[in-house]
Amino acid sequence: MILREWFSDKRADLGYSLNELSELSGLASSQIHNIEHGESSITINAIVRLCFALDISIKDFFSRVNRTFPDYGIDTQSKPNNEIPFITSTDIDSILSFYNRRGYATVIKGFAYQSFYQIIQVAPPQFSDSKKRGVAYNIVGQAIKSTTPNAYIPLPSPGIIHPDYYSLASLFGALTTNDFSGYLKSIRKMQMDCSVREVGELLKMSHSTISRIESGESDLSLFSDLYKMELLLSQNYHNILSGHILYIRWVAEEFKIGIVRNREKELAPPPEEWIWRDYVLADTLIRINRWYKKYDCDEHWLNTLRSFLKKLNKGKIPPFTTDENIYDLSQPIQNKPGIFHFA
Repeated sequence: MILREWFSDKRADLGYSLNELSELSGLASSQIHNIEHGESSITINAIVRLCFALDISIKDFFSRVNRTFPDYGIDTQSKPNNEIPFITSTDIDSILSFYNRRGYATVIKGFAYQSFYQIIQVAPPQFSDSKKRGVAYNIVGQAIKSTTPNAYIPLPSPGIIHPDYYSLASLFGALTTNDFSGYLKSIRKMQMDCSVREVGELLKMSHSTISRIESGESDLSLFSDLYKMELLLSQNYHNILSGHILYIRWVAEEFKIGIVRNREKELAPPPEEWIWRDYVLADTLIRINRWYKKYDCDEHWLNTLRSFLKKLNKGKIPPFTTDENIYDLSQPIQNKPGIFHFA
């Protein structure tokens, strides 16, 4: 599996110089040079960017590296967005179209605050009812008001969700590197029943390497490590299907880079990168969706979200409003002790 020659040949076939491919991919020309000459390891981030710039489909890439491309047997093209049981890129872009209009940022933030407040209502009892609203607002606020990646304090994750959920959610494009982290942890705990150290021993990888891959951080994960993990786990565990780990990470990477949205808008390379303000709101809403899934209330939340968007589009919700009654998020959520953690 030698990728550097493949990328070099593709670049030559298309007649791109290093500088041109750099502009199309968002990678430094020196990084591309080092990749093509085998002088640096390739991250999954770099591979996804190069494939987008060189018009290499994910199916072609999977064929090249001898992995099975997942076939979920679902027609995603003809399904109306309002019937899709996951928050989608379409939902997110609809929200952002209002978030970036004068007077609507507070309205959109209010929806996020109220959504998370419904979740925190059933948090462990160390928070009194009078304080829970403030806690919910503070947690969401510190996430969506961060100005740089280093200052970003995301919402906590809800914990383990079944791996099948992430597999299906990956079909609709709104999958984050945090989801990939949750997916790997759910595989390890639900399908393998192993510790990080035991997985490391199986794969002959260090404990820190496994933890790094599970963290989902895009700039740290080498493709060779991910490929090795995917290959050996699918060979040793019949319920871990070939190609799924790699596919889910690929989709999460495309979302983070902005490629998913580029494709939906039929934009050519280079990838139209996220505005940081928009990305943290998108990530926050996706995390809220996962919390509602944890409580099996995601269908209600998604219906509420899409109803809210329809009202915005029809002008039924004015800008600058602080009326909390417009969100209509109320639905009883059964307490599930111990799944909410503040870290």
